Amino acid sequence: MNLCVLRNFMAALISNLPFRQKFLLIAALSFGIFIFFCSAINALSNDTINTLIFYYCFGLPFSLLGFSTEIDLNDTKIFLIWLAISMVLLIISLATNNSDKFLTHRAADFDYSSSFNAAMSRHSTSGLKSLFCFLMVYWILNQLTKKINGDSLVNTFMQRTWTNNDTKRKMTGVDVFCNIILYITIFASVLF
Repeated sequence: MNLCVLRNFMAALISNLPFRQKFLLIAALSFGIFIFFCSAINALSNDTINTLIFYYCFGLPFSLLGFSTEIDLNDTKIFLIWLAISMVLLIISLATNNSDKFLTHRAADFDYSSSFNAAMSRHSTSGLKSLFCFLMVYWILNQLTKKINGDSLVNTFMQRTWTNNDTKRKMTGVDVFCNIILYITIFASVLF
């Protein structure tokens, strides 16, 4: 009985989402489950799993940042769905942080004595925190943008003019600056 209620709740929740959010959610969950399944049954080598995790860690927040999906995050329901997913990924990241299975193999000439390289994470699953970090920084920047511009943060990547096509509003320097900060946040949270 409880499973039926949960299924109906999830169906109602997802049915009201924009198509781009449905597509991204299905793709993100499918790819995440694929990686988890392959890792659990050792279907792929550890290096391949680590590479897939690395791409997943970059791809998921970049998919939210680089497309119209960023605008959707202003909707509390959509933001909370992604936040719930990010918390699951954060828990997985913390639980596997010292697992040798997810140890990243570096090139033979990788200089560990460099302070930048020494700070880089040695486990691929540490990058799973990237979605959580991205969402937290997005929330703060979105609140600031609302106070400064009077409107939510918009995507500035791949825009050909200074008008955002989805919101039909002019982009400002604040939007550009906030998108750059989000971009840096993703890189930093995956690599360190």
